[in-house]
Amino acid sequence: MDAEASSFETSEMLGTFLTSTPLPKEAWRVCSTATAMGCGAFVVEQVRGVGYVALSGIQEMLLLGSDPNYGMLAPLDEAGHGLFALLKCRYDGEEPVMVHSGVLHLFLHYHSRPDFLSQIHSLLLETKSIVITGHSLGGSVAFLIALLLLSQLKSIFRPHLVLCIGFGSPFLGNESLSRAILRERWAGKLLQCRVDARYNA
Repeated sequence: MDAEASSFETSEMLGTFLTSTPLPKEAWRVCSTATAMGCGAFVVEQVRGVGYVALSGIQEMLLLGSDPNYGMLAPLDEAGHGLFALLKCRYDGEEPVMVHSGVLHLFLHYHSRPDFLSQIHSLLLETKSIVITGHSLGGSVAFLIALLLLSQLKSIFRPHLVLCIGFGSPFLGNESLSRAILRERWAGKLLQCRVDARYNA
């Protein structure tokens, strides 16, 4: 019980600190710009030394709707290419790490875009702090992108702060996903904040 209270208190302190900074306001601004650009759009900007990657809240659902497993949980292993190798380690008897299959599909779409990957690579070279953000499904995809960055950055000497801010994002995965993130000790580096969609900057 003490661990749960401590976790809550820590989250509350981090949330209070976050709202005292310009990060949520800037994230919402960049996120709104990406959403205004339409389906599947993204925006990459630097503001006062912080890199922002924003995903549109409008995603192509017709393509996903043709998948009978859309909306179900799928193993994170389906991402392939060892993208989330650190999160796949689990104890015997533990349920595999699972995520929303539609969100995983959208993530793989962004990950396959050379323009998207090259702009993120540039941010990694030019900044030490990166905020990944999105509205609705874009926020859930942003969370997977943030997890991928943390997986990749673990082997790089130069430290980066990766922060994920989702505006009105739906749930992403199962309890095994939460446990895997805790095992990697990413709680202090990755702050996934679900901000109400009515947030008014």
